[in-house]
Amino acid sequence: QHAQAYRDARSEAAASLVRALAAHNAGRLDLAAPLAQSALDTLRAACPALPDGFAAVAPGVAPDAANRCDYRSAWQALQLLQQYGVRKGLLADATARAQAARDLAAWASDAYRQTVSTAELAWLTARHDGFDAAQPLLAQAQRLAARSGDPVLQVRVKMAEAQIASQREELDAMRRLVEEALPLARRADSPRLEAS
Repeated sequence: QHAQAYRDARSEAAASLVRALAAHNAGRLDLAAPLAQSALDTLRAACPALPDGFAAVAPGVAPDAANRCDYRSAWQALQLLQQYGVRKGLLADATARAQAARDLAAWASDAYRQTVSTAELAWLTARHDGFDAAQPLLAQAQRLAARSGDPVLQVRVKMAEAQIASQREELDAMRRLVEEALPLARRADSPRLEAS
């Protein structure tokens, strides 16, 4: 009975997340955000072990617990909520969502998502709290991306660096970083990254 209730909750969360992604892709952010929040709330209620974004988490939970909690869907919901915050100018909320996504990825030992979230958190921290506060996060994202050897992650980190340079009005540095990212995007065989 408990297993069925959990499967039902995951299905409900998945349906909300799919609707949120569809609304987000259609540019309907005001519809996407509550659907993403609903998915996240449902996942957290179904799996209390899932980090709630308010308390510090210990990284490296057992992989079966992370998968059982469907952390990937929770992470995607946090990404949508973070993007909503950015687009609405709610930088404190967006930064908190990025931190929660980063903590969730660390909890699940998902180096890919942790790198993405750390790079985004660095950029948001630079916007919200200043460049000095962002530097340790950016350095961590760079280390994670280098360790992974994944050109997609390396591009994502370079683009976060370029965004920070742009905020600082360091246009030469921004251009250099974008130029450094381009061959990595080609190596990743990602036209989408090349275009960004």
